[in-house]
Amino acid sequence: GGPPVVLVHGWLSSGRVWNRLAARLAQRCTVYTLDLSGFGDSDKPISGYGVRYGSRLLYAFCAHFGLTRASVVGHDLGGAMAVKLAADHPDIVGRLVLVATPADEEQMDLPTLLWLATLPVVGPLFYTLGKYLRFLRKLWVRPFVSDTASLTEEVVDDAGRSTPAAATKTLQVMQREISRGRLARQARIIKVPVLAIAGEEDQIVDPQATSDWASAFPTSEVVLLQDAGHMPMLEKSGEFNARILAFLTGDPRYLETADDEMVEGESPFDDDLPEEP
Repeated sequence: GGPPVVLVHGWLSSGRVWNRLAARLAQRCTVYTLDLSGFGDSDKPISGYGVRYGSRLLYAFCAHFGLTRASVVGHDLGGAMAVKLAADHPDIVGRLVLVATPADEEQMDLPTLLWLATLPVVGPLFYTLGKYLRFLRKLWVRPFVSDTASLTEEVVDDAGRSTPAAATKTLQVMQREISRGRLARQARIIKVPVLAIAGEEDQIVDPQATSDWASAFPTSEVVLLQDAGHMPMLEKSGEFNARILAFLTGDPRYLETADDEMVEGESPFDDDLPEEP
């Protein structure tokens, strides 16, 4: 029954990556998650991938539920789609959170094993092999975190739930769409509050991308989490969740609970719930 929040996952992932954050947000917000086209349980068509198509999907998703002025949280690819959505449909997005989102193509660096899976001819064969060999998928996503213990079964499994065409085309089209700062320049028309958050040890997306996003928005915050890589929502979930809640609600008291994992259904500030984030 609270204000709406839409959680958008990134490349080779699914809506399951947000489970911990969603449980926290659900104490005060109405939370929506989805699997982007080509990933998770969604369809895997031959074409129709990238930031532009993804933002259209998000718009249709929000329109279906009648969402306006929703807070949108996006991770890498999902963050780029959220920026495009906010630029094209300012009535839909009320607050924006970008998690490990590249502002330019050169800020992305795939590990060798994942890069091989995106090559012509051999890439589809290599990716198909990874779908059936869990140890290979785990090697793919190992660089996503700074500590292997943070890798969940869902992350490893989701890496193999796409298709060679969906995984490759999504990445290639996205890189083209954000190249030379195209999306960052369009983002300058966005007037809503923005939080750019990343792990300091991110090996996939340069953490300095947060500075590029900060310079593009008139109202923005930047947070770099120590000892975290490309998936801070898993590695530093307590601090990450507290930062998101403080930003969305405007209540800095959540930062005092940064090291705590709240029990689902419990909220430290239930006595002071705002109607809007």
